Amino acid sequence: MILFLGGLFLGTAVMLVLYLSVRRLVVKFEEERQLLEQEQCIVLDFMHHLHEGIAQGVPQGELFRRIVHGAVLGTSAMSACIYEFDPTADCLKSAAVEGLFPPLKTPLDAVPSNGSRVQWLSEVLKGEVFKLDENIIGSVATSQKSLVIKNALDDPRIIKHQDSALLIKSLIVSPICFGKTLLGVLAVVNPTDAEGFDEMDLSLIKSLSEQAALALYSKGLINLQAEKSKLDFDLSLAKNIQHLLLSRDAPDIKNLEIGIYFQAAKQVGGDLYELFRLSDHRLGLVVADVSGKGVPASLLMTICYAHMKHFAYQHESPQKVLTLLAEEMNNHLPQDMFITIIYAVIDTKKKLITVARGGHEYPLLFNQLGVTKVVSEGIVMNALNMPFFEGLVEDKTFSFEEGDVFILYTDGITEATNQNHEEFSVNRLSLLLQENHFLSAKALNDTIIKNVGNFTANKPLADDCTLITVKYT
Repeated sequence: MILFLGGLFLGTAVMLVLYLSVRRLVVKFEEERQLLEQEQCIVLDFMHHLHEGIAQGVPQGELFRRIVHGAVLGTSAMSACIYEFDPTADCLKSAAVEGLFPPLKTPLDAVPSNGSRVQWLSEVLKGEVFKLDENIIGSVATSQKSLVIKNALDDPRIIKHQDSALLIKSLIVSPICFGKTLLGVLAVVNPTDAEGFDEMDLSLIKSLSEQAALALYSKGLINLQAEKSKLDFDLSLAKNIQHLLLSRDAPDIKNLEIGIYFQAAKQVGGDLYELFRLSDHRLGLVVADVSGKGVPASLLMTICYAHMKHFAYQHESPQKVLTLLAEEMNNHLPQDMFITIIYAVIDTKKKLITVARGGHEYPLLFNQLGVTKVVSEGIVMNALNMPFFEGLVEDKTFSFEEGDVFILYTDGITEATNQNHEEFSVNRLSLLLQENHFLSAKALNDTIIKNVGNFTANKPLADDCTLITVKYT
């Protein structure tokens, strides 16, 4: 009887320990989910605020002020400062400050009690100039890598001010870069709570810096072209934005060969594509076709790209990503414009592809059964369709094994016409895939494009052409 009771007690204790462990994991997961949702809202609000400023034509200084304000609100920091990079002098200077931001180069004994302390510090910061590799600001600018210092009081890189109001207890510094182009550095100091900044705060600041870079670069292009004629300005700006957004190099994912081809029919195209390295075995691919040309289409592409990149890293389901994208684009799409889009996620570990499409051309798949058109439900994104979009877009999952080939394209390929006004067609594209599936992804792309050129007698393109080929090796 004693042994039975002892065993019963021990079993109950073990079950209780397991229950408490599982409960802690559930609570931790829920907290992390809520933090991710909070970060998503902060980034989207920040992005909308900056794009609104660009649309209103606010000065560069106002954009800088909006950036530091968003950084302070997002991280609950005491203060923030943005340092603008001057490429002619290879140095960084303070461009905007919020709060009582302590100088990072000039030690101060005390801040004058008379007058405005913030204004006085602002003048001190204006006198600080950081060369590349100088101080922590210059180092971050050179490496183009963000860093967080949770306990800055013990860090020898951080100067110590005598005035307690200027003590730097915790610090995040993040580069503002568009591609490899350095635009500035964003720094935030001292969270309002007793704890120092953590990796979640660093992730948020990095996201805000990415969106700030996109806004500042777009603003810079606008200023650069302001004196040109309206037509030349429109075309040049749109072309630059498109060139910067479209990937030139494919992510490195084991067992995947990737071929990319893009050609605009005119100076500016309406096609958009991107490849996301979601993990070491997951690749996201998006191809979209924005109606119209010129600045309206390119700005729409910019907004679409920014939202798409954010949602792709937050959600695994392509259908969920496109639904959230449609909700956000509803605020930006004029009634006379629309977007067709397809988003696929390739998982090499599970050997699966999941696709969701919004009115875009059906992708093609080659496997041991031959070439098939991957059919799934979906409608285009426009102002009229938005209320029905979520219910009419679905995830379609299928296997992707060694030797299989997956192709995404725009209608510039299949609707290219010859002298008899015949279209190249999906059937011709499917036949080429069937006959040349053994080629590498790039060689297969080259073969398809060569055949399209022969079919059209190499006449000027009537529409943009995008072709992405992925082969499982």
